[in-house]
Amino acid sequence: MQADTISRTLFASEDLLLGEFWCPPQSGRWHSLNSVSAEPHVIFPRTPVTIRQLGREPAICDRNQIVFYNPGQRFFRSLRTRSGDHCYYIELTAQLMRRLANGASSFPFASGPSESSVFLLQRLATRYANEPEADVDLVEEALTIAVARAIESARGVHDLPANERESTRAANREIVDQTRQLLAARYRERLTMTQIASSLEISRFQLSRVFRVHTGFSLLEYRNHLRSRAVFDRLSDRGIRLAPLADELGYSNHSHLTESFHGAFGFLPSDLRGRIDRDTLSAAVARNSTTTSVRVSPVSDARTAR
Repeated sequence: MQADTISRTLFASEDLLLGEFWCPPQSGRWHSLNSVSAEPHVIFPRTPVTIRQLGREPAICDRNQIVFYNPGQRFFRSLRTRSGDHCYYIELTAQLMRRLANGASSFPFASGPSESSVFLLQRLATRYANEPEADVDLVEEALTIAVARAIESARGVHDLPANERESTRAANREIVDQTRQLLAARYRERLTMTQIASSLEISRFQLSRVFRVHTGFSLLEYRNHLRSRAVFDRLSDRGIRLAPLADELGYSNHSHLTESFHGAFGFLPSDLRGRIDRDTLSAAVARNSTTTSVRVSPVSDARTAR
């Protein structure tokens, strides 16, 4: 780790490690080639950033995207906000990587969509892991399900545009990247699809089709996810007031925020404000584990996080 970045371990087990990373705007890493360690990494961004892995297309990253790094992967990052590059990361052992990726030892893609269930499990597990008597097996199970579903979603999205010609793919990727950048900067505003399409000088139909195929989300879903996830990350502050937060993030009122949040995550904002207890994370795991084919360790009270 270079002195101008901050990295800390939040949780570790035999199969995976969860950490938090921050590269501030003044860091020299924005102007040099970067690399990850010798383990596969799955990245959950907190701030918008552009990542260009060598030999791969650039990835426009925000809370709606997940970034995948192969062991030792080299890359460049581009600054997009004054917050720098702030993210959570999960390092996988080679054994767990093969189990989650159907025997593969590397990722064939650089990024993919972050479904609401994936975001929920990763963020809840991260907050719960800070509790003094946190259940290690429960944290590991939640993170394993999140990674498995992230890989599955990325594989699905990258399979869809496989028949596009390279020139078409490049043009569509530019449309998607410009749209993501616009939404990341202006998701608090009540922009219509017509306004967004007009700013990009394309038709609403083309924008809608291309964006869904290449991201896995509709435009409205993408914008709403950015809002609800911004709310989620503010709920760790138990004193946060929802009415002014709703106004800040572009919701019409407090009820609109609550309804949108519940629709995305299956919890009310009040359920997730402040500390996260075992019952809350257990409920989230139970709701999502039935839809994944990944076998995870049984939940137990025997061990606690360190």
